[in-house]
Amino acid sequence: MLERHLRGTFELLEAGGNPAELCTAGLFHSIYGTQSYRDRSASPRDRERIRRVIGERAEALAYLFCVTDRSEFFAALGWTEMSLEDRERGERVAISPETLAALIEIEVANYLEFLPRTRGSRAELRAFSGRIEAARAVITPGAYRAAWRLLESAGI
Repeated sequence: MLERHLRGTFELLEAGGNPAELCTAGLFHSIYGTQSYRDRSASPRDRERIRRVIGERAEALAYLFCVTDRSEFFAALGWTEMSLEDRERGERVAISPETLAALIEIEVANYLEFLPRTRGSRAELRAFSGRIEAARAVITPGAYRAAWRLLESAGI
């Protein structure tokens, strides 16, 4: 099930025309566990080894996706100084607007991949629609259209 989700997230990112390192980060987006998926395929102590296998940028994005609160991604839109709380290190990490946009793109693909199987509540779907609108300027047009197709099919 996890492998299917990871591959599906990768394929959505790839279909959106994202760079290879962002697609690869999507494939590994839960390698160190996440706020909602606690199982780890690797420990953050293994970051250097993972970096050698998937590349520096992909690993850095996957790491941030795993150890930060994803709701902060959308909250940080428009901030002049962006940072995210790294739960693993217990400190805030400065990020660039490009990194924030990449993390949001992965989160949208992640959500789009699993939502059809989980049948999110109407409140959850409305919240997602708000996040999509807030992120419209930083996500790919393909991700935006795919999100709205899914939301419309759910009656939102």
